Amino acid sequence: MNIEETELPHYIRSKSDKQDDDHYIQCSTKNLPSIIIYTDSRGYVRISYDTLSMFGGDLKESEKQLPTVDQVMKMYKGYFKTFSLPDVKFQASGGEDAFGFVVKKEHADFIAEGLYYFLLTRKA
Repeated sequence: MNIEETELPHYIRSKSDKQDDDHYIQCSTKNLPSIIIYTDSRGYVRISYDTLSMFGGDLKESEKQLPTVDQVMKMYKGYFKTFSLPDVKFQASGGEDAFGFVVKKEHADFIAEGLYYFLLTRKA
């Protein structure tokens, strides 16, 4: 069974750069957001996403997407306050196409899954 015959996971947990690259390429061929969870430190993980893959890697096409980072940052700030993350864990970086943030490890799957569906709504 090849990748076209199986459903692509909505996100992956990073194990290697090659796996991350393969996931991005697969997402790009299906015009889906690429979301990767990285181990950060004990009790925390970093979730990174890339919306360029939703446009097949075409930067010019990606410029048509609805603004995303401001909405994700607003949600992240709410999450950060709600769960009282220590200030040293407030990490958010990126641009309109790629962005990442730190969350509690036990929330990673729920947040990554919700993020996947949210990002799909940003495609204009």
